[in-house]
Amino acid sequence: MNNEPMNNGRLRLLTMRVNGREITVEVSPGAMLADVLRDQLHLTGVKVGCGEGECGACTVLLDGEPVASCITPALKAQGCDVLTVEGLACHPQPPSTSSGQAHSTSSPPRLPREPRH
Repeated sequence: MNNEPMNNGRLRLLTMRVNGREITVEVSPGAMLADVLRDQLHLTGVKVGCGEGECGACTVLLDGEPVASCITPALKAQGCDVLTVEGLACHPQPPSTSSGQAHSTSSPPRLPREPRH
């Protein structure tokens, strides 16, 4: 059994760094990160496609790791860095992964074409 006091649905303060800017918003305990980003911060590049975390349209980086923001509780982002597609447009270099390796932006090698007869 959970011994934490019940919140009774009251709003909570959420402080996070979004696209390099620290923000604080009030969120309901059950709010999903995608809804906070879209509805409160007007970052509409975050899309809610399937609402089940399967399609990837809502993907953001949470402390450098990709997460499906449509199924991620907003309060999980407390004190975290959140990078959305809007933030990626402002960063000319791809973000590093937790392993310290940058994602490659180069195109995959082209395969030779079969000769036409």
